[in-house]
Amino acid sequence: MQKYKFLLVLMFTLLTFFQNSPAKTQVKGVFISSRFKNHAQTIKKLKEWGVNTVILSKSLLTKELANKFRKEGIKVYAELTVFQGDYLWREYPQSRPVQADGKPLNKIKWYAGICPNQNWLREKKLNEIKEITGLPVDGVFLDFIRYPCYWEVPEPRLDQTCFCPVCLKKFADYTSLSYPRHTASVRSKARWILEKHKKKWTDFKCRVIAEFLKECKVILSKKNMLLGFFGVPWREEEKGGAIKNIVGQDYGLLSLYADIISPMAYHRLCQKAPEWVGEISSTIKGITKKEIWPIVEVENIPFDEFQQVLNETKKGDGVIIFTLNKIQNTPNEKVFKEYTYQ
Repeated sequence: MQKYKFLLVLMFTLLTFFQNSPAKTQVKGVFISSRFKNHAQTIKKLKEWGVNTVILSKSLLTKELANKFRKEGIKVYAELTVFQGDYLWREYPQSRPVQADGKPLNKIKWYAGICPNQNWLREKKLNEIKEITGLPVDGVFLDFIRYPCYWEVPEPRLDQTCFCPVCLKKFADYTSLSYPRHTASVRSKARWILEKHKKKWTDFKCRVIAEFLKECKVILSKKNMLLGFFGVPWREEEKGGAIKNIVGQDYGLLSLYADIISPMAYHRLCQKAPEWVGEISSTIKGITKKEIWPIVEVENIPFDEFQQVLNETKKGDGVIIFTLNKIQNTPNEKVFKEYTYQ
């Protein structure tokens, strides 16, 4: 009898504890990518919307601006573009990725991917991370932290890269493989790799991206800052495993170093239903067991559809709006303002 009484008391105590425990605060955030004039007015509006997190492009970030947000209880993260930008192609031609046919990668619309194995560039970006740690921010979000791919279309081009001299040497060093004599050209080396050693090539690409996150995490941990990144919203079984063998984003591996993952759940661009936002968030959370903050598109989205998208983000740990200037002064501003996670 005493045993049963003890169990009843224990169950009652646990039930009371969980009932009285404060609910976890869900992230309600906005990505700010362009300058805005009236800081005080904008911050006031964000507070009215219930925003508790902003991700600011590094080019906009100042100590003064970060402190203004934080004073109002809004957490601040810096967005850092890593492997993207045609200005790098112009200034550093060696940064332009090489395709399997030996030709340089072409620009697609605005997108110009960068070879992620350029040591000088990796060092430059790590130094930028160190600079950011001198500012009053809560962490850093890495953008374009992947091998080249313009993925924001239903059927993206899946080009294998990069086969530049740096990448070919690093792959050989990583695998301890030697290129056969008949592979004198870039094209022949790429064919040999993809035909004979594609798994090792995929592992190598994923490791290249993960190692950069690892280095970032070491820097940020010294300041108790968090590390997040924007992820391509593909499942492992999609597109022939392209999330790993093309993009180089192994969510399981990246979760060893990232605190937060923000899948770029742009459903309209990918011609998906609103439910897909929740599905991809759940999938990535299941793999990583990390905080999932899907970033969602809002431009030209009917308000009832936007409401559906917001409801789907409940399967993660919050939502980030892409972007501030695409939601303010639109009907969806009211939808976002009224939305809660209760």
